[in-house]
Amino acid sequence: MRVYPAIDLWGGEVCFLDPEPGLPPRRVSADPLRTARSWAAAGAARIHLVDLDAALGRGDNHRVVRTILESGLVPVQVGGGVREEDRVAELFDQGAERVIVSTRAVQDPAWLQRVARRWPGRMILGLDRKGGETLIAGRTARAGPSSGSAGPVGAGRPLGGILVTNVDAEGRAAGVGAVMPVPEGPTEPEWIAAGGVSCRADLATLQAAGYASAVVGIAAYRDPARWTRGGEELP
Repeated sequence: MRVYPAIDLWGGEVCFLDPEPGLPPRRVSADPLRTARSWAAAGAARIHLVDLDAALGRGDNHRVVRTILESGLVPVQVGGGVREEDRVAELFDQGAERVIVSTRAVQDPAWLQRVARRWPGRMILGLDRKGGETLIAGRTARAGPSSGSAGPVGAGRPLGGILVTNVDAEGRAAGVGAVMPVPEGPTEPEWIAAGGVSCRADLATLQAAGYASAVVGIAAYRDPARWTRGGEELP
């Protein structure tokens, strides 16, 4: 299983949202580029970069995102508030390997089809799951019932990946919780899990459920060497 360390951006810094409502984000680093360099030096196969401010509609970290992408340190999949085709094109022009789209993709399947065809194999559909439902708009609203799984939304589109985030487990360092299994069928696109990954046993659980990769957040920063091995697959 491949592991992608996460860099979440909040106010120009590397921060992770606290799972408890009302608590401030947990600050990890004031220097996102230095953090990206550290992960590249550690051998990360890919960095998972998310602009939390843009996702929540409270500004953006476009300058920081561009600096990391143009550094060319390591392949980057980037998302957070990406809801326009022009922004997708801009991110690819800046050096993104893959771009994650969620809210617009879930609400407008025709738009997802268009960007997936324009950049085949490079778009990732992001599904934030909580209590069996899909959340959108920075997790502030519920999607419609037809968006309950990747099947209706992502089927038949040349996606590079489907990212399923377990919001119930995210940030709690208590395991991956109830995992949405990967539907049976072709191994493409890449299925990526996020939320709650805190140990190698969690990776085994996700792998058994059909996931090929996992995004690791705060747990990766507690022991970076444990989560990277020159791009090799774990465990």
